[in-house]
Amino acid sequence: MKNVTLTFVGFKSEEMAQKFFSWIVDGGLEDGIIDTLSDDSVQVEGLVDFNTESLDIAVLSKEKAE
Repeated sequence: MKNVTLTFVGFKSEEMAQKFFSWIVDGGLEDGIIDTLSDDSVQVEGLVDFNTESLDIAVLSKEKAE
């Protein structure tokens, strides 16, 4: 498992973080993540867990079956 941290700073940073989180979870960005990260050897399954309080998101990837 590997984490990526995205930090919002500045004016209304908490609001911007919440909007970004909502865009991924509810706004359709998940499909783009799946399409962009999947390739010939990896299949991204999608979001498998998220926490609306901490704004954590887990993305599952699997080895692509041949």
